[in-house]
Amino acid sequence: MQGCKWLCVLLAGGVVFAGSSPFARDAEADGQRPGFLSSAETNFKFALQDVCLAYVANQESDVLKPGRGISPIGWGAQRIFKSTEVVAHLIGVAGRINVGVKDTPTGRLCIIEANLGDGDAYRRILLQVADERPERFQPAKSQIPANAFAYRDFLCADAKSSALSILMSTARPRQRPVALVTVSAQSPRSARCDQAEMSPPLSPPSQ
Repeated sequence: MQGCKWLCVLLAGGVVFAGSSPFARDAEADGQRPGFLSSAETNFKFALQDVCLAYVANQESDVLKPGRGISPIGWGAQRIFKSTEVVAHLIGVAGRINVGVKDTPTGRLCIIEANLGDGDAYRRILLQVADERPERFQPAKSQIPANAFAYRDFLCADAKSSALSILMSTARPRQRPVALVTVSAQSPRSARCDQAEMSPPLSPPSQ
C-alpha cells in the first residue's frame, strides 16, 4: 500500500501496532529483545542472559513477565518441562524457543528448549556468554557423556563455593529439540565440577 506509515507486528506476547519509523528506531536501539522479527539466535540469547542467568545467577525474580516477545504459553512437546514441572514460556517466535524457571528446595532452576534453528549457533552463543560472565565458568573436570547428542557441555562457576552450573545438550542434525539448556544453582555443587573421572591404575611395567 503506497504511503502506508503503519506496520502491524505480531509478537509472541500479542499484536502491537507501531509507526514504521519509530518501530525501526526502537528495534535498532533494543536489538537484544526477543520478538517475531528477531532472529532465533537473538531470542535464544535473551532466554539465556535475560531470563536464565538473570533468574538463577543474579537472583532476579520478574524475568518472565508476559509482554513484548514473551508468551505465557509454550510451544512444542515440552517433555523436559513436564518432567520437571516447570512452566514453559515461548520466547519470540523464530526458533520456537521455550524457557521456564522454578524455585526448588535446594535452589533455582531455569530450562531452555530450542525446537528449531541452528544448534551449533546456539552452542557458540552459550559458550561466549558463559565466557564473559563474572562467575568465570569453566568446563567441569568430569564431563557428562554426549550419548545421543552431538555435544554436551557442562560448565561450572569457577568458585568452588558456588553451585551455579550450566548444562547444554546440542542435538545431532535433524534431531529435535535442537538444543536443551539447564542453568542451575541447586546445592550441593556437583562433584563433576571438581573431580576428574578416575581411570584404572596402570599396570606396573613387566620385569
